[in-house]
Amino acid sequence: MHATPSFLAASAATLLLLSAALPVVNAHGAIIAATGDAGGQGTALAIDPSTPRDGTRRKPFQQDTTVFGAQRRGGAASASGCGKTIQSGKIDIAAAMADVIGQSGGLPQVTAGGQVSTTLHQVNADGAGPYSCTVNADGTGADFVAMHAGRHRCPWTWRFESWK
Repeated sequence: MHATPSFLAASAATLLLLSAALPVVNAHGAIIAATGDAGGQGTALAIDPSTPRDGTRRKPFQQDTTVFGAQRRGGAASASGCGKTIQSGKIDIAAAMADVIGQSGGLPQVTAGGQVSTTLHQVNADGAGPYSCTVNADGTGADFVAMHAGRHRCPWTWRFESWK
């Protein structure tokens, strides 16, 4: 499959959105599914599909949960970009996107002004939110802007129906 530069930028922005959708407080949750309004599916960056989703301890249940600058548990967190995980360290955007594409066969696609629906696995009570979302339109992990988030609460998962 050959992708145009605009397709790659849109895809990168979608994945960066998914990575950046986690809160900047001690919350433990992982975006384990995402679908764009223009099709395609995926997860947040650095999600490990072999991570068990039935417990709350740091290892192994939080190993692929992204943390950002304000989180200091277990060492210094990444202050910019797409954060870091216990398992992978600082998230390498290109490698993480390649992993998502390899696992799902593509990326969520979102139209201008459109929306992406996500499922967030809440690891423990700290993962209850509140959540906010930012997006980086050029796929570099810099210069994020705020987005609107609408949500529905379900046991142990958050389903975000409209990131706009």
